[in-house]
Amino acid sequence: MIEMPEINDKNIAAGSAQGNLSRLHISEIISAARFMLSKVLMIGMTIFLGVFVTVLIANKPAPGGWGIPQPQFEASIETQIERVIRGYLYTGAFVGTDSMDELRESLREEAGLNLPYWPRHLLWTYKVLTFNWGRIGSFEAPPSHAQTRFDFDIAGIVLKHFPRTLLLVGTANLIVFLVGIPLSLYLARHYGKFTDRVVSFFSPLSSVPSWVIGILLVAVFAVELRWFPVSGMFDTLPP
Repeated sequence: MIEMPEINDKNIAAGSAQGNLSRLHISEIISAARFMLSKVLMIGMTIFLGVFVTVLIANKPAPGGWGIPQPQFEASIETQIERVIRGYLYTGAFVGTDSMDELRESLREEAGLNLPYWPRHLLWTYKVLTFNWGRIGSFEAPPSHAQTRFDFDIAGIVLKHFPRTLLLVGTANLIVFLVGIPLSLYLARHYGKFTDRVVSFFSPLSSVPSWVIGILLVAVFAVELRWFPVSGMFDTLPP
């Protein structure tokens, strides 16, 4: 005869506890995933709304040459379009005015100038977030005039300088973390003493814009002490 394993209350309780524990872990993982997803969505919405409001402000009408208010962002895009048209005219790429008008209308359509107010600003917000400005941003003359280029690839410029920016910002945040955490713990344990009063006295300096502090640091460490290059990561010319 085959002996059946003995099943008692302890085995049932142990199996039930393990099942509850595994369900608890799964529930915690799902809750953590929901929390992270909500934070990511919140950050994304904040960035989108911030850029959208910035685009609205940038396109605020301002007095033009004849005193007529013109949307600034639209005027800037129109200027870029005319610059591209003049580049084509300079190379002699146009046969007649029809092709020039077709190119101008095509560029206006790509830039969203023919769209209504809100869709136009939503399109510009998307272009800002994706660094994509169509042929206005990256434009090349026809093959017969390949020596003339109008190359202003915004995404390429950002990606080119992104590693150095990441190095600069990452190093700055690392220094702030390594110095700020121990200093804050020290000040918390020595509340009201001389060091805490000195730091509290200089704390209003944190309201100074970072670019002002940056200029002062460049003036001290680059211009006066010559520890770092004045502009850029490397010197302009070798010594």
